[in-house]
Amino acid sequence: MVCSSGIKTRQFFRTKTMAKLEYFQPINQANIASWTNEGYIDAQGVSRWTSLTMYDNNNALVGQVQGFDIPEADVWAANSFQPILAGDDIFDGSWGDDELLGYQGMDVINAFEGDDMIHGMYGKDIMRAGIGDDTCRGGHGHDEIWGEGGKDFLWGGIGRNRMYAGDADGDQDDLYVSADSMNNANGNPGGVNSDLLYEVGLEDLIFIHGIDDAALSYVDGVTDPNGSGSSGVGIEVNGVLEAIVVGDLSTFQVDAMTTGGFF
Repeated sequence: MVCSSGIKTRQFFRTKTMAKLEYFQPINQANIASWTNEGYIDAQGVSRWTSLTMYDNNNALVGQVQGFDIPEADVWAANSFQPILAGDDIFDGSWGDDELLGYQGMDVINAFEGDDMIHGMYGKDIMRAGIGDDTCRGGHGHDEIWGEGGKDFLWGGIGRNRMYAGDADGDQDDLYVSADSMNNANGNPGGVNSDLLYEVGLEDLIFIHGIDDAALSYVDGVTDPNGSGSSGVGIEVNGVLEAIVVGDLSTFQVDAMTTGGFF
């Protein structure tokens, strides 16, 4: 069974327990030549799968999925290895340029090296970009995103997010905050959905999505209303707290690196 069309793809399964997906080399349409699976037949006579191992044209290991338990019929019904992930899962990328998609559930995604694309999608996810110029999108949910080394694009999305730019890497990181007071169906009463921005350096840029730049204001000494104890410069949209730049930067410095608009 060969994965579906596209330059870079990932294959996932609906799981009732936490699954572990690990890639040992970058994956594309051409380099998944074969696969093997393990499983069992349950008391009702249903054939079920519990692991999958993928190989390239040289029979070298490409990736493994372990820890799931699904009927074989669900694999066929999902049209090959189409992404149908719905559980809480762990994803480990390869040394190369990976595309790791969390789908539903509370996922932990570790991209490691390479210029990677990570998307948590739905659920409260933890994403670590690793070394490289990475794109990290949290999606819907209260996510935790670590840019780490390299020039990274971090987009928290809807919800209360924590983003770590990595101030020791010396590279410019772009942090995108969704203005929940404008974009979230539940709004942002009392700043409850404000994002926390950690490890922000003067070389980094902040973008507030969903509002004109003129609506932004900056307040010093703001403490997280959700009780984390983190404090710093608050970024407000029409008086509603949307983000806190945690640390010792001044309001003038945060203003200089922040832009409002539609991105």
